[in-house]
Amino acid sequence: MYNKIPIKLTIPGIPPSLNQWSRMHWLKASRIKKQWENDILYTFLSIGKVWKKNEFPYKKASIKITYYFSTKRRRDIDNMNQKFILDGIVKAGIITDDSIEVIGQAEIVPECDKHNPRVEVEISEA
Repeated sequence: MYNKIPIKLTIPGIPPSLNQWSRMHWLKASRIKKQWENDILYTFLSIGKVWKKNEFPYKKASIKITYYFSTKRRRDIDNMNQKFILDGIVKAGIITDDSIEVIGQAEIVPECDKHNPRVEVEISEA
């Protein structure tokens, strides 16, 4: 048995907060969620030549999500929307499921990058 390689995905932009998402029209919310899932899938596929066959999906994974916001204003960590990101990781086939049995509690880290807001996702086998 070998250790599966950790991967790092960088997705431009920041998903809407849970407060923003819950106030959207259902059709717009659905489109944004699907777009984030697809962005993660395509980002994963674009780095696909790095690993060997049968390295994915991880049966148990450790996930760290770093949000790089364009401002340093105060934010509630529980309002940062990780649903789109975790669903995209499942859709991409990186993990089998986004349940607590597979990923435990994802680590959420807020940072600031005025010129390049983005989300960085680090996934490793647990």
